[in-house]
Amino acid sequence: MSDGSFWGVERRRAARALLKTDLFYSVEHPPEVKMQFQDRSETACLVDLGEGGIGFVSEAELPQNTKLDITFKLNSKEQGDVEIHVSGVVKYCFPQGDYSTFRVGLEFTDMDQDTKGLILEYVKNFKAF
Repeated sequence: MSDGSFWGVERRRAARALLKTDLFYSVEHPPEVKMQFQDRSETACLVDLGEGGIGFVSEAELPQNTKLDITFKLNSKEQGDVEIHVSGVVKYCFPQGDYSTFRVGLEFTDMDQDTKGLILEYVKNFKAF
Protein backbone atom coordinates (compact mmCIF):
# COMPACT_ATOMS: atom_id res chain seq x y z
CA MET A 1 0.00 0.00 0.00
CA SER A 2 2.90 2.36 -0.44
CA ASP A 3 0.91 4.39 -2.96
CA GLY A 4 -1.67 5.32 -0.31
CA SER A 5 -4.45 3.36 -1.97
CA PHE A 6 -7.10 1.39 -0.17
CA TRP A 7 -7.75 -1.80 -2.14
CA GLY A 8 -6.53 -0.11 -5.33
CA VAL A 9 -8.71 3.01 -5.05
CA GLU A 10 -7.17 6.29 -3.86
CA ARG A 11 -9.56 7.88 -1.35
CA ARG A 12 -7.38 10.48 0.38
CA ARG A 13 -7.91 14.16 -0.28
CA ALA A 14 -4.52 15.22 1.14
CA ALA A 15 -0.93 13.95 1.06
CA ARG A 16 0.30 11.69 3.86
CA ALA A 17 3.70 11.18 5.48
CA LEU A 18 4.94 8.01 7.13
CA LEU A 19 5.14 8.26 10.90
CA LYS A 20 5.88 5.44 13.34
CA THR A 21 4.96 6.40 16.90
CA ASP A 22 2.69 5.37 19.75
CA LEU A 23 -0.87 6.59 19.53
CA PHE A 24 -3.33 6.78 22.41
CA TYR A 25 -7.04 6.88 21.82
CA SER A 26 -10.27 6.76 23.75
CA VAL A 27 -13.79 6.40 22.44
CA GLU A 28 -15.89 9.55 22.85
CA HIS A 29 -19.16 7.63 22.93
CA PRO A 30 -18.82 3.88 23.43
CA PRO A 31 -20.26 1.93 20.50
CA GLU A 32 -23.15 -0.34 21.39
CA VAL A 33 -21.90 -3.25 19.31
CA LYS A 34 -18.75 -5.39 19.62
CA MET A 35 -17.10 -3.45 22.46
CA GLN A 36 -17.68 -1.22 25.45
CA PHE A 37 -14.77 1.07 26.27
CA GLN A 38 -16.32 3.21 29.00
CA ASP A 39 -13.39 5.30 30.29
CA ARG A 40 -10.65 2.93 29.09
CA SER A 41 -7.93 4.14 26.74
CA GLU A 42 -6.13 1.99 24.17
CA THR A 43 -2.65 2.19 22.67
CA ALA A 44 -2.06 1.71 18.95
CA CYS A 45 0.73 2.24 16.43
CA LEU A 46 0.31 5.27 14.22
CA VAL A 47 1.44 4.43 10.67
CA ASP A 48 0.78 7.52 8.56
CA LEU A 49 -0.39 11.08 9.06
CA GLY A 50 -2.02 13.63 6.80
CA GLU A 51 -3.90 16.90 7.04
CA GLY A 52 -7.22 15.08 6.89
CA GLY A 53 -6.53 12.03 9.04
CA ILE A 54 -4.33 9.17 10.14
CA GLY A 55 -3.81 5.48 9.58
CA PHE A 56 -3.00 3.28 12.55
CA VAL A 57 -2.82 -0.34 13.64
CA SER A 58 -4.91 -1.38 16.64
CA GLU A 59 -5.47 -4.59 18.55
CA ALA A 60 -9.12 -3.57 18.91
CA GLU A 61 -11.65 -3.74 16.10
CA LEU A 62 -13.30 -0.33 15.85
CA PRO A 63 -16.69 -0.04 14.14
CA GLN A 64 -17.03 2.47 11.30
CA ASN A 65 -18.18 5.93 12.46
CA THR A 66 -16.82 5.43 16.00
CA LYS A 67 -15.75 8.82 17.38
CA LEU A 68 -12.28 8.86 18.94
CA ASP A 69 -10.12 11.29 20.88
CA ILE A 70 -6.50 10.87 19.74
CA THR A 71 -3.17 11.81 21.37
CA PHE A 72 0.28 11.33 19.81
CA LYS A 73 3.65 13.07 19.69
CA LEU A 74 4.92 14.85 16.63
CA ASN A 75 8.40 16.29 16.18
CA SER A 76 8.37 19.91 15.07
CA LYS A 77 11.52 21.67 13.81
CA GLU A 78 10.66 24.76 15.84
CA GLN A 79 9.13 23.22 18.98
CA GLY A 80 10.67 19.75 19.30
CA ASP A 81 8.30 16.99 20.45
CA VAL A 82 4.75 18.30 20.64
CA GLU A 83 1.82 16.36 22.05
CA ILE A 84 -1.05 16.46 19.55
CA HIS A 85 -4.71 16.15 20.62
CA VAL A 86 -7.37 15.71 17.93
CA SER A 87 -10.78 14.10 17.46
CA GLY A 88 -11.89 12.00 14.55
CA VAL A 89 -14.21 9.35 13.20
CA VAL A 90 -13.31 5.82 12.04
CA LYS A 91 -13.75 5.59 8.27
CA TYR A 92 -12.61 1.98 7.89
CA CYS A 93 -11.25 -0.88 9.97
CA PHE A 94 -10.12 -4.17 8.48
CA PRO A 95 -8.17 -7.13 9.86
CA GLN A 96 -4.51 -7.64 9.01
CA GLY A 97 -2.68 -10.94 8.47
CA ASP A 98 -3.71 -13.33 11.23
CA TYR A 99 -6.65 -11.13 12.37
CA SER A 100 -4.89 -10.19 15.62
CA THR A 101 -4.58 -6.53 14.59
CA PHE A 102 -6.68 -4.11 12.57
CA ARG A 103 -5.73 -1.36 10.11
CA VAL A 104 -7.81 1.71 10.93
CA GLY A 105 -8.37 4.86 8.88
CA LEU A 106 -9.49 7.87 10.87
CA GLU A 107 -10.71 11.20 9.49
CA PHE A 108 -10.11 14.25 11.68
CA THR A 109 -13.25 16.08 12.80
CA ASP A 110 -11.88 18.58 15.30
CA MET A 111 -8.49 20.25 15.21
CA ASP A 112 -7.26 23.74 16.14
CA GLN A 113 -5.26 25.84 13.65
CA ASP A 114 -1.95 25.44 15.52
CA THR A 115 -2.26 21.64 15.38
CA LYS A 116 -3.23 21.76 11.72
CA GLY A 117 -0.13 23.88 11.03
CA LEU A 118 2.14 21.39 12.82
CA ILE A 119 0.68 18.48 10.85
CA LEU A 120 1.01 20.33 7.54
CA GLU A 121 4.65 21.17 8.38
CA TYR A 122 5.39 17.53 9.19
CA VAL A 123 3.75 16.24 6.00
CA LYS A 124 5.55 18.83 3.89
CA ASN A 125 8.93 17.87 5.35
CA PHE A 126 8.42 14.08 5.36
CA LYS A 127 5.96 13.46 2.53
CA ALA A 128 6.08 9.79 1.56
CA PHE A 129 3.15 9.51 -0.83
